Amino acid sequence: MKEEILGDDYRLYCIDGCLTHAVRKQPPSLIGNGKDSVEKLLALENVLRSKMIDNGLYCSLLERGDPEFDEHLANAGYGWSDVPEPNVLIRLRSNSNIKTGGIRTVIPIHSVHPRLKRQCENVAKTFRLNVCGIDYITTDITKDPFLSSGAFIEVNAVPDSPKDRAEALLRNLSRNGHDSVDVSVLVADWFSSIFVPDKKIIQRLSCLSKNVVIAVPSARLIQFCKMLPSEITPYLHGYDHVYDPALNSSACQLIYLLTPDWVLQHGLPLPNVKSVELFGMDSSKQ
Repeated sequence: MKEEILGDDYRLYCIDGCLTHAVRKQPPSLIGNGKDSVEKLLALENVLRSKMIDNGLYCSLLERGDPEFDEHLANAGYGWSDVPEPNVLIRLRSNSNIKTGGIRTVIPIHSVHPRLKRQCENVAKTFRLNVCGIDYITTDITKDPFLSSGAFIEVNAVPDSPKDRAEALLRNLSRNGHDSVDVSVLVADWFSSIFVPDKKIIQRLSCLSKNVVIAVPSARLIQFCKMLPSEITPYLHGYDHVYDPALNSSACQLIYLLTPDWVLQHGLPLPNVKSVELFGMDSSKQ
């Protein structure tokens, strides 16, 4: 029999046996303002999330047709056309998984109770993991875990990466000689309504070894699967931070598919990029 643990969902990251980052994960939700319908609130939330994604932050858009959203709305007594009162919180999902709409909030390490910090570090050492993400639920992460309700839920050997933690991890990987992977970037207007991958792109992506990783944003993974031939799609790797594909120790070649706007705004995804190829760019973007 499973015991239900109440509280907030946390992901606690350990690198080299030390707790380095703590993140609170919250289910997707909407907050009423007294004037907009639930459907309008969802659209406004997606505008904010789009800006977060453009700035390299870790989240995903909310889909209007998600049946779990409909169920949670109905349980809360709302329909899509209803207008919630100001400050009314409407949860759209029970779990806080980032890939299904959850939101992350980084919290200071000093907020984690010292005993819980030691427990996390002991878990990492027990599993002999240089890098891991530990899922923990508690009503108050600042309190002694022996005196408050809380429970370890899962240990992830390859956890998703918030930006600062991913940078620390990449530096750690580089120090240990794991930066020799052949990294290249293919730049094109992938999401333009008139863009179609030409023969040069297909040919470039078809000459692959079985240990290649083609890295694309997780939020766009389905679009790429529809856009590219079926023999290429098995190599696609969705990421929520550009350093995530670097964690794949089996990859001998890493190819990023990026748009010119992304490259202009953020630069190259990794410090060891060996080649950048432009496809279908007009002279103004070159």
